[in-house]
Amino acid sequence: MSYTLLNSNHFKPVLIYNFILIFISLYPINVNASGSYVARLTRPPTSIIIDKYQLGKQVFVGKVSLGDYPTLKKTQNIDLLKLQSKLPKRAKIKTKLPALAGKINFKEMEALIYYLKIRFHISLDTNKAR
Repeated sequence: MSYTLLNSNHFKPVLIYNFILIFISLYPINVNASGSYVARLTRPPTSIIIDKYQLGKQVFVGKVSLGDYPTLKKTQNIDLLKLQSKLPKRAKIKTKLPALAGKINFKEMEALIYYLKIRFHISLDTNKAR
């Protein structure tokens, strides 16, 4: 009797269906040792002034046309040396901020300081930036 039951046309779809359910339930879908983790892209803080941040970033990476401001050179050199010393090691190697002294205007200097405050959490103050 069992032989005819296994060979019947009605039993085969049920057997296949049960096999698929058992296989799916035993198959590990997502195995994480410490719980689930969703990778998220980093986003810039929402409370920043975008125009000022972008200008500072352009000054930092050298995509701004440099001018000649000899009256600002002395004060900018002091500030840029302080900022250079506070940069992380990787940024110190890639960027030489004191070279910008006297070549950027007041607005660009402010934007650079703002960018460094947001990006690297550094400022000219002796206190922390945040």
